[in-house]
Amino acid sequence: MSRLISYAQNFEDILLWRALSDVKDGFYIDIGAQSPDIDSVSRLFYEQGWRGVHVDAMASYAEELRKARPEEVVVHAAVTSEGGVASFFQMPDTGLSTVKADIAESHANSGYAVEPTIVAAITLDDLLGQVGERTVHWLKVDVEGAEGDVLAGWRTSPVRPWIVVVESTLPMSQVQSHEGWEPGLLAKGYVYAYFDGLNRYYVSSEERARLERFSGGPNVFDGIAFSGTSSSSYFSLIKENQSRCEAIAANANEHAERLRGMSEELGGKLRTACEQLKTLHEQMEHESAIHQRELLSKVEEGHANLRSMREQYDILKGRFDIHVASEEHWQAAAKALEQHLTLIRSSVSWRITAPLRYSARLFRFCLSLPKRVLRWSMRVARFIVVCVMRQVLRRPEWREAVVQRLERYPGIKGRLRALSVNSGLVAPMPVDRWSAGGVFEQQRAVRLSRSGAQVLMQIEHALGKVVS
Repeated sequence: MSRLISYAQNFEDILLWRALSDVKDGFYIDIGAQSPDIDSVSRLFYEQGWRGVHVDAMASYAEELRKARPEEVVVHAAVTSEGGVASFFQMPDTGLSTVKADIAESHANSGYAVEPTIVAAITLDDLLGQVGERTVHWLKVDVEGAEGDVLAGWRTSPVRPWIVVVESTLPMSQVQSHEGWEPGLLAKGYVYAYFDGLNRYYVSSEERARLERFSGGPNVFDGIAFSGTSSSSYFSLIKENQSRCEAIAANANEHAERLRGMSEELGGKLRTACEQLKTLHEQMEHESAIHQRELLSKVEEGHANLRSMREQYDILKGRFDIHVASEEHWQAAAKALEQHLTLIRSSVSWRITAPLRYSARLFRFCLSLPKRVLRWSMRVARFIVVCVMRQVLRRPEWREAVVQRLERYPGIKGRLRALSVNSGLVAPMPVDRWSAGGVFEQQRAVRLSRSGAQVLMQIEHALGKVVS
């Protein structure tokens, strides 16, 4: 089973999945299906292997559904009480299209673009007849105020969906509208289960045991993630953050283009640096010959020091032999003390005083507890400061602003600098080993390739030994 992701507007798919999660490869009918993704009640089930029938009077939505769900049945028609044809009032790019003229007029007065048209119409009996003997696990009706007309066309079909979900408020309002059609549904043997503020849920009498699964609204125990694609206000912040991320990505692309230009410029500087390094290497070879002679004299001096150290070694070895003999004596004494300690621990007085010793240890622990808490707090504070500095150093504009403000507080700036160096956020300040104006100060002002830097380090190391 793949990950459970909710796409519905008002978490209808979460409630239906909770009630039907034990069904494998189930079947559904979605009347007023709209988009295959946005506000879709069926997509969660589709991703879990379910299949079904989608009905929508909007031609654009029907085409989207056919492309996204080629193995499912898509019916481009309105569902009414009589069938045939029906007047349909389209409102593109919304979920407000309806067959109700008064509702369409209200939307037009609110500023929506309404496009009247004529579409094919079928009854719910006709639609259920296409299913045949297959079990329908859920039926959803969301037709913007015409739910009563849809249910009125369910007259003789023997098909009984396990669960029926019907939008039961007037469009774009909290005014409930189920009084006209609910009695007919109850008369068919359906039991009211739940109202989620927008839809009413009914369970067939044959599946009455599933009523208890509607005991509460969607919650953390349903284990379902949200896609963030719903038009519901629940996800407005997610969409705002997504827009910000897209803007950041565009800005990052601009910076990348600038960096590419800088890279080409740096490539030219690197070639110049390599030429300078070659000249520097020749100079170092000349100086190395001079220092080599000085090094030989120091080597001879080192041999003399080595002879002196050998003499000192002989003296220390004699002392060590004395300590070895003393160690054997103390080992015997330690063994005797260990036997004595064993006798003490097996005594009655040792067992009697055990609570006192435990209390003393507990007392000492309590005394040390504030210091431990303080050390732990300092570590947490250090970790938080390092995390904040890491984020600031990654953003040049933040880093520049912070550095300017820290110029007023040199003490704090020094401490933060030391902390960033110790944490590996920045490199330590370089310390020149050679005199001002020397050749090594000049070469450090040049950027070297990795191999050039390694060669230079080896030369510095050799020359450093000569100088020392």
